[in-house]
Amino acid sequence: MDVQKALYKIPVPVALVGAMQDEKHNVITVSWCTQVSKDPHLIMVSISPQSSISPMISKTQEFVLSILPKSSEEVARICGHTRDNVEDKIKQSKLTLKDGDKLNIPRIEEAIVNFECKVSSKYTAGDHAVIIANVISADEPKEEKPLVYFDRDLVAIDNSQSK
Repeated sequence: MDVQKALYKIPVPVALVGAMQDEKHNVITVSWCTQVSKDPHLIMVSISPQSSISPMISKTQEFVLSILPKSSEEVARICGHTRDNVEDKIKQSKLTLKDGDKLNIPRIEEAIVNFECKVSSKYTAGDHAVIIANVISADEPKEEKPLVYFDRDLVAIDNSQSK
């Protein structure tokens, strides 16, 4: 059995991780993120150490996690490129920025919800770094469906039968 093919069947939310260092703001697309604790409020993101944002988070120990709505497939694809492929991902994806609440990192207006986070721990896990962070502030969530990564594609959840 092809284990990687099976792992692609795990649906995961699509989000942006934003960081700021020396007045330079950067974002990347991530799909390995989740809540890991309610008390305290902790989230986890998994980021490649080769990512353009990894050194920024390592230095500042803070980031914003922005959960993307199903209408943001193009944004996810643009921000998923390396910095070498897209000069200014924020400008090209036409994202609207708003001031952070407690951090000097912009939030994404189009997001379903933004979480301002302070890193509490970081672990090497294979070819990625697993970052556990305290959520220190969050938006009031919008009533929208999230964009999801499933079976190597970006998809929308259709739960019209529920709620």
